[in-house]
Amino acid sequence: MEDDMWREVSNPYAAIGWIREELNNLLRQVRIGLEAAADENDLSLLENAESALDKLHLTLEMLRSPGASLLANEMRELLGSLRAEEIDETENALIALMQGLVIQDTYLDRLQAGGSDMPLLLLPTLNDLRAVRNQPLLSEGVLFTPNLSAVSNNKIPGSDQPTTDINTAATKWHAAFFAGYADYLKNPKDSTQADKLSKLSSEIQASVGSIEQRRLWWIAAAVFDGIQSGALAGNISLHSLFERLQQQLADLAQGSTDSSQADSLATALLYYLAIAKKGNVQIDKINKLYQLDTLVMDPTELERVRSGISGHNRKLFDSLSKAIGDEFEIIKTRLAEMEEGIAPEEADDSGFTIDELMDRLADTLKVLGLQQSADSLHQSSRILSTARKSGEKPTDADLVQVAGDILSIENLLDSHANTLGSARESTASGSETPQLPAHELWQMIGKLLDECLTLLGNIKDQINDWLSGELSADNYADIGQDFEQLVGALDLANHKPATNATRRLQTITAGLLEQKELPPEDIQDLFADAFAALEMFLAAARDQQPQSADLLKLMLQRLDSLESGPDASAEITRLPEQKAIQKPVEESKALVDDDILEIFMEEYDEVYATIKVTLPQWLADTTNTEARTEVRRSFHTLKGSGRMVGADEIGEFSWKVEMLLNQVIEGEREADNPLLQTVAVASAMLPALKDRLQGNNSTIEPQLLDQFSKLLDQLGANHVGTAEKLSTLIENLPEEFKLWLSDDIIVKAEPLIDPELAVLIREEVAEHLATLKNWLANAVGTIPGKEPIRAAHTIAGTMALAPGENDTNLESKLAHETEHLLNRCLTAEIPLKDSATAVINGVINQVTTRLATLEKVVEPVSVKTHPLFTQLAKLNMEVHDEILERTEAVKARKAKAAAEKAAAEKAAAEKAAAEKAAAEKAAAEKAAAEKAAAEKAAAEKAAAEKVAAEKAAAEKAAAEKAAAEKVAAEKAAAEKAAAQKVAAEKAAAEKATAQKAAAEKAAAEKAAAEKAAAEKAAAQKVAAEKVAAEKVAAEKAAAEKAAAEKAAAEKAAA
Repeated sequence: MEDDMWREVSNPYAAIGWIREELNNLLRQVRIGLEAAADENDLSLLENAESALDKLHLTLEMLRSPGASLLANEMRELLGSLRAEEIDETENALIALMQGLVIQDTYLDRLQAGGSDMPLLLLPTLNDLRAVRNQPLLSEGVLFTPNLSAVSNNKIPGSDQPTTDINTAATKWHAAFFAGYADYLKNPKDSTQADKLSKLSSEIQASVGSIEQRRLWWIAAAVFDGIQSGALAGNISLHSLFERLQQQLADLAQGSTDSSQADSLATALLYYLAIAKKGNVQIDKINKLYQLDTLVMDPTELERVRSGISGHNRKLFDSLSKAIGDEFEIIKTRLAEMEEGIAPEEADDSGFTIDELMDRLADTLKVLGLQQSADSLHQSSRILSTARKSGEKPTDADLVQVAGDILSIENLLDSHANTLGSARESTASGSETPQLPAHELWQMIGKLLDECLTLLGNIKDQINDWLSGELSADNYADIGQDFEQLVGALDLANHKPATNATRRLQTITAGLLEQKELPPEDIQDLFADAFAALEMFLAAARDQQPQSADLLKLMLQRLDSLESGPDASAEITRLPEQKAIQKPVEESKALVDDDILEIFMEEYDEVYATIKVTLPQWLADTTNTEARTEVRRSFHTLKGSGRMVGADEIGEFSWKVEMLLNQVIEGEREADNPLLQTVAVASAMLPALKDRLQGNNSTIEPQLLDQFSKLLDQLGANHVGTAEKLSTLIENLPEEFKLWLSDDIIVKAEPLIDPELAVLIREEVAEHLATLKNWLANAVGTIPGKEPIRAAHTIAGTMALAPGENDTNLESKLAHETEHLLNRCLTAEIPLKDSATAVINGVINQVTTRLATLEKVVEPVSVKTHPLFTQLAKLNMEVHDEILERTEAVKARKAKAAAEKAAAEKAAAEKAAAEKAAAEKAAAEKAAAEKAAAEKAAAEKAAAEKVAAEKAAAEKAAAEKAAAEKVAAEKAAAEKAAAQKVAAEKAAAEKATAQKAAAEKAAAEKAAAEKAAAEKAAAQKVAAEKVAAEKVAAEKAAAEKAAAEKAAAEKAAA
């Protein structure tokens, strides 16, 4: 066992065991209410059931049992809707509630046996209850409720200097996550993308300052790492969570943070870590820190355990264990005879040989799911069968092997019963060490600690003898031997601090024993305190109580003081004495450790202040249930705290008052004046009790306290005459104890019975006694009719109104038993015997005598030992035996029919189970095939897309290459053409130039020739023109001369 088994935690399973009877009472009240409502078709009868469910829910919440409290709450919600007439299908609702009640009972059995509280087991029942209310059904993830605060902040990795500019950083992270997640979605099977996201998540985790964000990204990094390593497979649900992670970064970038959203997302991601494959370092570490293995199961195991809580309750397994154990005893007895050489009979009284008995038992083990044990028992039976058939005695080796197998199976059956069928057979082989279930481990530790307490008690007795001078030095060795055993036992329990502290105490004890004189009183005080602290620690550790570590610390303080010398004891306070070592000096008045006392007194004052407010409210209005509950809770607190610190007087006093108030709350008694007065006086006594605890002068005398305490007991048991005694006691009370008394609740001595009621009882009973007497005169040998039965019934009911103890109203019970006898005779048609008429006459006389003394108190008597009652019981049994004899054949037929029906139902169930298994297998195979086909199609599609992409890329490259080559060719051709064109143009130009030059030359020559010719022609022309001009001029001159001459002639003539 590891040290962490001793962690300081309160044990809810032990707590359930302590209050299981109260829980059963609440479940019983709910069941009674449901049955009454169903039988009477009256939903108003569910009021008490609803109240009981409220108490059950609050109690289970206080015990921190999420699964059980969730189921109680769903039942409460449905019951409330049913009472409010919001449910159309009333019958279905009542059936669902009854089924929930059965599951709640078996689930509490599981918790009490040490099973983990796993709400997931209750999912089908919870959804059945919700379906009737038309509420959305719950999913597995909703019921996955890890405690995020279970891992302290310093265990979540992060930086001491987070990023200051978170908005800028978040913007960068968001872009990186968006790109990485997009790449991941393109190819989820590419582990490199998940690895990048894991590293990014780790970077974010190390940079953010908020603990909620650190935790979220720490878990996210593990999820991505799990995908990368193959421990997790991505799916649609997980991808939706990744999108929420992306949104978280977007919110961070905008400066928006919501811690509840971060925690919700972290919880959802933890669910996937819980169902991941083992072997990933990050995931396994987080699983261990959050104890996720206790919150989920693999589907097969989940269904197995669910079937366990669906019908396997404590009574069933106790019955099975006893029946199987009886058969094992028969087998072991016959094996013992074989070992001693006594040849057993071929068959026992049942007609079976030993090997046949073993085969039958093996079949039973198979039904319980213990296949390995069944196979082992079959193997053993074959060994014995072979020996029996051959007529030879089994060898010693064979007998030892068979006996060993049987012992192993018996041990497994014990575990199977303790865990209500959840214990599994070991499949380990080789040298693997089997791991004990937690409940079995604590059971062993508890027994070991019981032995430690016994050893410590022996040591204390011897120390007391030494302190009183009655122990000689010759006996010192016995103390040392007991100490060695005590240290060894604690060492075996693997509690090193307790082992070391006890060894220190052993050393100190040995040193003190060696002294010739007794140590000083202060040393004796420290010595006694150390023993008391050790004893209280062992008891607390055995009961798995949270204060055990504090008690060990107190012991270590005392040991330190003892080792430091007497001066160190001055500042040390005393422990509760309880069973501490008694010293031969006057007892100290300080019964409680001062440190603890101071805390208790603070709580005491707070509680009393609450009572001073709420008690008057309740006394003024007894329908004020809230005030009444507060008063009851106050006394409950004083009871628990008082007992814990050793203030037993206050603890027991408060417990008695609390029990009275519980009777009122549970409807077992009315809040009548005697009860109100008692609670008022008890509350007023609290300050005086506090003074007694502190050693101050107290106004309450021990005799008065004793009288009042006895009255509390009598009032709780409804003793007759308690009101008169209470009235007398109050008259002599000091005025301070009458603080909350008023005239309205002062009890006056009243007659035991109202005179008018007494007259009515006498008249009613006398009439029916006469009827019974008249019939009885001729009743011998006749079958009773309905008239005497009705008379006996009326007498029983009427006499129940007479004053008397609740459980000892003799006359009423005698009449009721008479009615029972007559009714049986009538039903079975059995004539009345002479002996019966004599007894009934005695009953008539007893009732007649009581009628004469109705106004007087009668001493309670034991009904079951009264002669008349025992005679009636004997007559009833005789009639019962006669009925059994008459109906034996009928029973045999019914048994046969029932057996045949059971066999048919079993066959049908097996067939249905086989069909269901086949259907589930087919569905699973179909789903697997569809999944494989989908994966194959996806893979083929991806491959095709890859080929197409590669082909497209190749074609594109070829096209680009061809285009480039074409461009190059065209460019070269263009350049060549251009060059050729330039050369041609150059040649043409040169040719043209030459031609031009030649032409120009020819032209020049031609021009020159033409010019010369022209010039010659021109010259000739000029010369001709000159000649002509000269001729013209000459002619003109001649003409002009002629004209002038003519003109002159004419003039002259004129």
